[in-house]
Amino acid sequence: MYPLEDTIIAIASAPGKGGVRGILRLSGPKSWKVMREWGIFISQPGRVETSLSLEGLDWPVICYAWEDGKSYTGQEAVELHTVGAIPFLERLMERFCEGEVRLAQPGEFTLRAFLSGRLDLTQAEAVLGVIDATQESRLQTALSQLAGGLSQPLQELRNLLWELLEHLEAGFDFADEDIAFITSEEIRSRLEMAYQKISQILEKTTSRGQSDHLLRVVLYGPPNIGKSRLFNTLLAEEKAIVYDMPGTTRDYLTARWEWQNDHCLLVDTAGDSWQQESEFLSQQSQKMARTQQEQADIRILCWDAREIKHLPPRWLREENALVLAMRCDLLPIENRLAIPSILYVSSQTGEGLEEFQKRLAVLLQERSGAESEMVASTEIRCRDSLIQAHKALQNAFQLCDTPYEELLASEVRVALEHLGRMVGAIYTEDLLDSIFSRFCVGK
Repeated sequence: MYPLEDTIIAIASAPGKGGVRGILRLSGPKSWKVMREWGIFISQPGRVETSLSLEGLDWPVICYAWEDGKSYTGQEAVELHTVGAIPFLERLMERFCEGEVRLAQPGEFTLRAFLSGRLDLTQAEAVLGVIDATQESRLQTALSQLAGGLSQPLQELRNLLWELLEHLEAGFDFADEDIAFITSEEIRSRLEMAYQKISQILEKTTSRGQSDHLLRVVLYGPPNIGKSRLFNTLLAEEKAIVYDMPGTTRDYLTARWEWQNDHCLLVDTAGDSWQQESEFLSQQSQKMARTQQEQADIRILCWDAREIKHLPPRWLREENALVLAMRCDLLPIENRLAIPSILYVSSQTGEGLEEFQKRLAVLLQERSGAESEMVASTEIRCRDSLIQAHKALQNAFQLCDTPYEELLASEVRVALEHLGRMVGAIYTEDLLDSIFSRFCVGK
């Protein structure tokens, strides 16, 4: 956890070569004081057009200031909009860091927004979802979650359960008195309402975060075509043996593949020669490869780019499939067939790999059916808590017509604990680190 009393700075404009406008963001109790030291006098929140001196030159600056409690981070904050040249922004930031300012860590601005109560954890994860979104549907999901699409119903549910628990515990405190703080009918009604609410939230999730529901993506094709090398490259790990001899892969290999917010079970299979093999091991390995093809949710046919003109046309019409022209670095661009359904890739040079992953992500979304109404990272983190809270409310509901109100209250506390973990009312430093370390600096 980084000290909240520090004043931090980072480049907040998009990374890359820079643009017309660059943005430096400061947050912390000394943000306005630091600006005064640079000759930019801020007396109230708002916009100031001015200039600042660096390397003997005056640079145009538009300064936006927020007072404590009103900014994104909930602290005194300043944004400097100036020249977009990255070297200039970096030099300017270095000069700030020579004084009472330090460089922000990844996600530290959003972490401060969470710690100040401006966002809950689901909204903080939605910020990352907006940044990482590669499709319009993912962007809209993240924006909806950022606007409170998940935190609002969770807060309503927590308020309902807290009120119920207060009534129950008040009754325990005055058990010897003839005072009824809540009737059994009211307890049942409120639990039923809470159960319906959490069921609705649970329905908004999908099972894409669970390994036993991962879609199966199978790499297949002729022997010695580069399937295992592609398998290793996609996983960034040497899982499969790669050797320039047909038949190196005898069994099939599986591994979880993740790219941005998409997940699947990637399967590498033995080369299929489409010819009758006499050797027993080759027969068995090809039999297993064909079984994997039959069980696949998505099939990836790997073919030699130099032989792509001999590809049977039926492979280009298959649904839930991609055709990869492998080793395209060995085929000049002018000799490649301009067929949209064929993607030229090279594990050696990396050509086409990013485009392949994008196309695979689209197939995964189409094949998985309805999109989750949660950002993927939130769903993966919170699904178990949702299930446990749902189960606790089930147990509480079953205790409604029994004299065991203490047990009923205990189940309500369990549900509240799991819901608190979802929104960040209960958290650990390790949890915050795992979430915010995925952010880039400046967010």
